[in-house]
Amino acid sequence: MKTTTTLPTPRRFDRPLRALIATGLIAVSLGSTAVQAQAPQLPQIPAFLPTSASVPAGAAMDIDGEWMIDAIGKRIRIEGGRAYAVDPWLHMFVLQVQPGMVVIQNIQRVGDGRYVGDDLPLLGRFEALRDASGALNVTVASVLGAVRYQLQPVSLDHAGGLGGGETPLPGEDEAPVDTDENDFDDDADD
Repeated sequence: MKTTTTLPTPRRFDRPLRALIATGLIAVSLGSTAVQAQAPQLPQIPAFLPTSASVPAGAAMDIDGEWMIDAIGKRIRIEGGRAYAVDPWLHMFVLQVQPGMVVIQNIQRVGDGRYVGDDLPLLGRFEALRDASGALNVTVASVLGAVRYQLQPVSLDHAGGLGGGETPLPGEDEAPVDTDENDFDDDADD
């Protein structure tokens, strides 16, 4: 003779557990759209971010241009040490990041293909490293832990933006320029 073993459930969970199972069965039988229509919508508010008009742009950089955030499929524009949203998206279920809102500021190049800055929505330090394809591999040390995503170039302002052509940082050695003292312009007087 077989005996079935059941785990005892406290009486206080019995009724809510049955209701949850019944709701799940109804959702499966009617389709998920009927249940989603009844789900309450969370209020959405504009994110608490500055606009590109209130954060002045700095000097042009080799990464200036439009980039796609691979994790969410949304575009940003990097321009003079700051990045702002081109496409809108929802952050943390209720905050609307709207076009023109600054999402990264204080972007600086700190080495060959290495950049740092402040990621405002993730509340952490932005570190990016350019790979051979020209994409930026980003790590943000946020309050929720390390967040990683990739920025794919869409259209860049400078020809050197996809690798190579970077200007040296102050203090870095520039490549020597080969000059010949015997070279002169015969047409200089014309």
